[in-house]
Amino acid sequence: MINHMVKSKSTIADVDAVFAALANDVRRGMVERLFEGGQTVSALGRGFEISPPAISRHLRVLEQAGVVSRERRGRTQLITLNPPALDAAMGWLGAHGTRWRRSLDALERVVVAPTTEEVT
Repeated sequence: MINHMVKSKSTIADVDAVFAALANDVRRGMVERLFEGGQTVSALGRGFEISPPAISRHLRVLEQAGVVSRERRGRTQLITLNPPALDAAMGWLGAHGTRWRRSLDALERVVVAPTTEEVT
C-alpha cells in the first residue's frame, strides 16, 4: 500500500512538471515542432524571437519535466519528444474531463428537469 501511495505521488509530481513545462508558449511551440520528428537545438530555436541561451533554458525545463530527450551527436544535440510524459498528462486530463462532463450532465438534468407545476 505504501508503494502505491509513493507511486501515486510520484506520478502526480510528474504530471505537475509536464503541465508546468507546457505553461509557456515558447515551450508549447517547441513541442508542436517536435511532433514532426527530432530536431537539432538550432533548428528548434529558429523562429522564436529569443536568445540562444533562452532557447537552452526552455529546453532544459522540457528535459527536466521528461517531455523531451537530448542526444549528443558530436557537436550537435538532437532533441526528441518523449511521448510517455505527455501520455501521463493526457491520462490525467482524460480522467478529470470525464468527471467534469458527468458533473455538467447531472447539473443539466437538474436545471432542465420539469418542475411539478409544469408536469400538471
